[in-house]
Amino acid sequence: MDMHSESASAEDSCCTNEKTAVDGQDELKISFQSLDLDQQVFLTTFTHSFINLFEGAPLEVVPFKYYSPPLLVTDIQVLDQVFLI
Repeated sequence: MDMHSESASAEDSCCTNEKTAVDGQDELKISFQSLDLDQQVFLTTFTHSFINLFEGAPLEVVPFKYYSPPLLVTDIQVLDQVFLI
């Protein structure tokens, strides 16, 4: 019985039956005009750099993509006398 009385007294001492209510903010929208100049500059540059981060790189144009190579009439190595040793 001694254990039961100790646990009952421990429960009574650790908790209170009081409720605390904290009022929150009613208006959560912050307008862009309410920010100071430094915050506006930072926000616009961050947004601009974040959007441009995901732009794709421009594709390289290959001007000779649709042209076939010229026909070889003579062997260029023999013509220039360049041989692998």
